Amino acid sequence: LNAKGDRVIGILNGIDVEANNPATDEGIYQKYDVKTLEKKKVNKLELMKEMGLEPDENRLLIGMVSRLVDHKGLDLVRYIFHDSFVLLGSGDAEYENFFCEMQNRYPGRVAVRIGFIPSLSKKIYAGADAFLMPSKSEPCGLAQMVAARYGTLPIVKQAA
Repeated sequence: LNAKGDRVIGILNGIDVEANNPATDEGIYQKYDVKTLEKKKVNKLELMKEMGLEPDENRLLIGMVSRLVDHKGLDLVRYIFHDSFVLLGSGDAEYENFFCEMQNRYPGRVAVRIGFIPSLSKKIYAGADAFLMPSKSEPCGLAQMVAARYGTLPIVKQAA
C-alpha cells in the first residue's frame, strides 16, 4: 500500500446526520439538541418504561444495539455486566441466552429484545446514558457514531 499510496484512496465511515438527528427525529420520545440536552432525560425515562425497567433518571443506563456474535466482543460484556442495561439484537444462541438470563436475574433493571427493530434502536440511542460496543474489529463503527450524535457516550474497546 505504501508503494502505491498515490493510487489508493479510502472512504471514512460516516453517518447521515439528517436521518440521525435528535432535533428532528420523529421516532424518539422527545426531540432535543445540544442547547436543550436536558430534554434527553425524557427519552431515558420513557425508554425505561417501554422496556419494563424501573424508571430512574439518576441510574446509569447502558444501551447496546448489536448483532450478538463473538467478534462483537460480547465475551467481554460477561465480565463487566452492569445491572442497568437495555439491549436490542439477535445472533448466536449463546449470547441471546446470556442476555435473557440477565433480564431474568435483574427484573426491572435489565431489558432485552431479541430481533431487529430499527425504531427501538433509535429510542435506545436517544435514551441511554452510555452505549456499549466492545467490538473486537470495528472501534469506529456506525453505531458508535449514531450514539454520539444522540448525546450518548460510546464505550468501545480499543483495537488490538
